[in-house]
Amino acid sequence: MMILLTTSRNPSQRTRRFINELIKCIPGSAKLNRGKTPLRLLLGRSIGDTVIQVIERSGNPAVINVYRGGRLEIGVELRGVKLLQDMHVVRHRPASSLVMVGTAWVADALSQALGVQLYPSADPGELRGVSDVIAVIVGTWDGWRLEFLDGFDLGPCGPAINISSVEAAAR
Repeated sequence: MMILLTTSRNPSQRTRRFINELIKCIPGSAKLNRGKTPLRLLLGRSIGDTVIQVIERSGNPAVINVYRGGRLEIGVELRGVKLLQDMHVVRHRPASSLVMVGTAWVADALSQALGVQLYPSADPGELRGVSDVIAVIVGTWDGWRLEFLDGFDLGPCGPAINISSVEAAAR
């Protein structure tokens, strides 16, 4: 299964950096510059693939829509994104494996949408060395926070995403 990451038309530099950081964290993913290609046409061509569309507002990533089998699987409204550049961290190697840690229903929905293993453990340190990247999702007082950690030193290796709301498609 291939995961294609794309943006809305004419993305800002910050949104392009966000996509590039996600590509390094999500194994089997690739960036697709769709230009003026309508999203429905792209979804029709990639029935067996997962398509992640990042929509921006005011030059910043604002919404992530995950499509599987040509249908919207989950929509994530972002409140804020902190890139590796903002954290003064450099990450060069792409991940070959990804696992997710979290106990919230959002962790379950995201792990299913991305097709990754979910560990309901509250401590990512228990999974040190199990995977190249550990995606940790925790509840906050006003939403959730998703962080991508290096599976060996548990330092940041991808964007930190503050999520304000999540809508899972009815099956």
